[in-house]
Amino acid sequence: MAVVLALAASIPLFFFARPALEEERAYTASAVCTTGGRDCRHTVAATVDKTETESTGKKSGPYYWLSLTEKDGTAHRLRMDGEYPVFANASRGDAVTVTYWRDRIRSVELGNLRQSTAEDPRGAYRMPTAIGLTLLALAYLFAWSACWTARWAGRTRAAFPRELRVPAVVFTLLVGGAFGAPFVTDGPGPAALLVAGAAVVVTALSAVWTAAMRRRHTDDTVPLVPRVPDEEKVFPGVVHGEVPYDRPGRVVLVVGPGVFATSLDPTGTSYRTAVPRTLVPVRVRPPYVTDPHAGAYPKFLTLECLDGETPVFISAAEKHLPWVLGMLGAPVQTTAPQPASPK
Repeated sequence: MAVVLALAASIPLFFFARPALEEERAYTASAVCTTGGRDCRHTVAATVDKTETESTGKKSGPYYWLSLTEKDGTAHRLRMDGEYPVFANASRGDAVTVTYWRDRIRSVELGNLRQSTAEDPRGAYRMPTAIGLTLLALAYLFAWSACWTARWAGRTRAAFPRELRVPAVVFTLLVGGAFGAPFVTDGPGPAALLVAGAAVVVTALSAVWTAAMRRRHTDDTVPLVPRVPDEEKVFPGVVHGEVPYDRPGRVVLVVGPGVFATSLDPTGTSYRTAVPRTLVPVRVRPPYVTDPHAGAYPKFLTLECLDGETPVFISAAEKHLPWVLGMLGAPVQTTAPQPASPK
């Protein structure tokens, strides 16, 4: 995927941004002439016919159209670059001066006011550059993810490893920053350098965070205080394991005086399947990739239980699991079983 994204980035960067930048440089360097040469800028007098504001329904705002006629009778309908200053002050019959370059009108002057048209080539490179740099940032993200997976994935069972929390945030900021870089710099080169520098910082932060998390205690048990519900409570949750009360579609838990069940009904009033209160809670932890439905409930925690010798897993939100613990009537272990020391 990283290679595909990197190749895709070359399309806007080399086929759109580069020609647009070359055209901008040619326009900026072009001389003013009076003979009407194609590669030099020349002016023509015209008269305003009307102004129109066209609603587009886009966040970028409406289109501003300026209709005018040159002295030789040539009529134009120009889309202006915004509303100010010429469009907002132009009226029918006003005398204006238009500037041509390469057979297109690039700007309009009204008295001392000057405004570019949508044909002004300056800055046209920014959007394709933003798209290209964003694709490159995404390619780097996928490459980093592949390296992280190869190095660390086998060392953690968590479905949503804490080692990825900071990298997920900073890489998201990197992608967003890559898109915005061309709009706050003076060219593709400075924008690319800004993104490259940000990528170095992001990589360093991710490496430091991952190393710090790996050095911390390996126990991922979440300590919760059991609470006995004094009334019936219904909330999202699932029970899974090789037990008869693990039934498909039961995504609601019902707890309360005399009831501990799963239900097909979102209100929990019908289609209940009883869960034995003799389950022995072991510990609460984050979801693991080995859990059934791993990844389906990213905001849930998992309560490990035993039904005799059969493992049973109850998944629910952290704020709801204390009610489940209260229904089971046994204290939950606050530290995970320690792994055997390597020989």
